[in-house]
Amino acid sequence: MTRGRVGGALVAMLSTAACGEPQLPAGWTTEESMAFQREHDAAIGAQSSPLSAIASHYVSPGDSLTLGVVDGTLVTDTGGEGPTLRLEVTDAGARCLTGCGPEPLALTERKTLSLGRFILETSPQSGTLRVVAHDPKAPARVAYKGVPWFSADASFIVPARFEPDPAGASVELSTTRGLTKAFERAGVFEAKVQGKPIRLVGYGSGEPGQPLLVPLTDETSGTDSYPVGRYLQVVVPSSGPAVLDFNRLTNPWCAYSEHYNCPVPPADNAVPVALEGGEKIFGPH
Repeated sequence: MTRGRVGGALVAMLSTAACGEPQLPAGWTTEESMAFQREHDAAIGAQSSPLSAIASHYVSPGDSLTLGVVDGTLVTDTGGEGPTLRLEVTDAGARCLTGCGPEPLALTERKTLSLGRFILETSPQSGTLRVVAHDPKAPARVAYKGVPWFSADASFIVPARFEPDPAGASVELSTTRGLTKAFERAGVFEAKVQGKPIRLVGYGSGEPGQPLLVPLTDETSGTDSYPVGRYLQVVVPSSGPAVLDFNRLTNPWCAYSEHYNCPVPPADNAVPVALEGGEKIFGPH
């Protein structure tokens, strides 16, 4: 067994020379895959979800954003009517100045705020503040009946070796809005799917027990699955092989709503196999 350092953490991994093909750990079944799918269905239909998103705002340093409710509608110009919420971003950071309590509220991490029936999710985004507004009564959420899935298939649950990136390099991934986002390149998963070897880059801290984001495309992309690609969350084990359960592939949130900015899978993560597992194309939004 050898060890590699990722993000300051020691990650145990099997030696490819000594251990042969990794074996699938116990407990990975299609029943567990379908339980994951049910949880995902519920998350997409939740009150604060991509289907309830009705607006997105990006507030840059030196700017502010005022939101209010007039006649049951969320607006940016209230004319002095109804409850309001005012956010601002300065070089010192983002704050909610009014509508969030008796004192200004620092928005240095993800926060969920309320304004009437509306839910506002704030998150820092490369020096700006992103604000996504949700309406639980949005037509897309009201009409939601679940996402379409491929049938769960045990052949798409495979063990994988994880090869950490010793440098933990920061890389820029393109996004669906034509921008870039910085991610830490944690390492590479090596596995075989349908008899073909694959290598997939995972992004994140690389800490054992923590999930890595694996954005990928495959031979179903653009036909049966979302054209941009799909995402897989893979946990880095403290020992033994990792598991790639492609029945848990999900669409990025921009597949459901135009109000999200999602990383585009890099060319290195193109899988030369039709991964007929996980989520299919979602209906038009």
